[in-house]
Amino acid sequence: MKDQKETFADVCSEFIGKPYSENGMGPDSYGCLGLCYCFLKRRGKITDESLWEYNGLTLNNYMDAWNKNPKIDTLLLDAFERIGENILIKRKIAGDLLILKSETGSYFPAIYVGNNNFMSSFFGDGVRIFGLINRITVVSVRRL
Repeated sequence: MKDQKETFADVCSEFIGKPYSENGMGPDSYGCLGLCYCFLKRRGKITDESLWEYNGLTLNNYMDAWNKNPKIDTLLLDAFERIGENILIKRKIAGDLLILKSETGSYFPAIYVGNNNFMSSFFGDGVRIFGLINRITVVSVRRL
């Protein structure tokens, strides 16, 4: 029997439905940053671990720092400018890393899954697919 090639949807399904946890890095729960990191790593897109560390922030301490000072999320923008290639928003494709801005002004990372939808992990929702609605703005698209 011939092996089937794993699809993008297959990889997404490994994450969807997992609960949210603030600094979650899987495999049982994920925060939004941990989800993006683990998803991209799972797809073989992460080759330089040091890019996920910036100005003293790491995957492990980001949420703790954010809880002390929510304005620190603007550092997320700076950090992700070093990862991958900048893509025009209208050129995004499934698998791209998004930096989104909520209606409250907070920034958060997500994975674009196509059809104007993204995958992320939120308190109360866990990992699931959400629609890009008017209350959420795409700030940056990075392709790894």
